[in-house]
Amino acid sequence: MITFTEQMRVALLLTGQLRTFDMVKYLHRNNIIQVHDCDIFLSIDCDNRRQCISMNSSAWTDASRIQEAVNFFQPKDYHVSTDYDTEYEQVLQENDKLDPKSAVHRLFMQQYFVVQRAYTMLAEYMQKHDAAYDVIVRLRFDQFLWCSYDFQKQFQWTEKNGIRYNEHNMAILRDRTAAEAIDFPEVSDKEVYVLGKGMLGHNPYCNDQFFFHHPNLIPTMTRFYDELPELIANIEQGKNGRLPGFPHIENAFYDFLVRHDIDIRVTHLKGVFVRQLVT
Repeated sequence: MITFTEQMRVALLLTGQLRTFDMVKYLHRNNIIQVHDCDIFLSIDCDNRRQCISMNSSAWTDASRIQEAVNFFQPKDYHVSTDYDTEYEQVLQENDKLDPKSAVHRLFMQQYFVVQRAYTMLAEYMQKHDAAYDVIVRLRFDQFLWCSYDFQKQFQWTEKNGIRYNEHNMAILRDRTAAEAIDFPEVSDKEVYVLGKGMLGHNPYCNDQFFFHHPNLIPTMTRFYDELPELIANIEQGKNGRLPGFPHIENAFYDFLVRHDIDIRVTHLKGVFVRQLVT
């Protein structure tokens, strides 16, 4: 039985490229930040050239947008990644499981470098301030979440089942009355909640776009970036009794959670991305 509480002490990790945050930030504010007792940590990737699906601008994120995000969210701490190339060169020198010519390997490592930075900031803040939380939430800047059909039907959708990035939808989100409280269940230290799971290619997967978990799992979740090269190689080589396959990040995330004996739960929430170039 899942038990929900009206307000929780939440550490909200917002990570990745800013993309459509100027619209989705109102959703995060209305439905999570103002509902719960939230401490926010931002980990921003300025390099927008590398994307899994090219539906967003590739222009570099400038200082004014970063400051806009900081001013809006008022984080306890934030990190801005501007030169992952240097970091990745060091990773390649220390690890022979990644292909230096693979754009996919490079992209996955860049994505989860900023996630790891968010977890590191959180752990340091908790230690310094003796802070405690009921739940840790990792969320992307462009992730649109909802609970009910009545809430999501207010918005204009694309033909490919996405929320449009336009003034109509932004105006709805700016209105503080257009809100739907996002509740999180009480979580154990043996489970992670995700948006979905199943089979992708030859291998099982779970969604890594948004997830939440107990604070006791912070040290484990911080290690995903460090273990990612081996997880990728295992998928490509067909380890663990499986057929060799393309290394989707969702496959690697599933294998990571299973490796650490973490139960994968599917949340009651629904979610899609808001893309800049799909209006």
